[in-house]
Amino acid sequence: MASCTSVMITRGQSSIWIEKIYKYFGQKPFTCKKIMKKVPDFSGGSMLTAMRSANVIKLVNRKNRAVGMRTDKPSVWVFTTEALFILQKHYGE
Repeated sequence: MASCTSVMITRGQSSIWIEKIYKYFGQKPFTCKKIMKKVPDFSGGSMLTAMRSANVIKLVNRKNRAVGMRTDKPSVWVFTTEALFILQKHYGE
């Protein structure tokens, strides 16, 4: 049985965005603003919420909810260990 993480990483339009984010940031932290700069088609908050729910990314401050995406202190994200394992396996890095 496939996990939500592997399904999201390997299927549909979301997998293309996840691959682009991974190629740019890898294991480094990133914010929504940085993603928008690097991946102009990215759909922002709703996609981040879906990625968090599927355990693809997590907040570096370990909180459950992202707050203040447009404030001076934006939410900072990293890929989960599970997601990094799947991404490295798929894209050979």
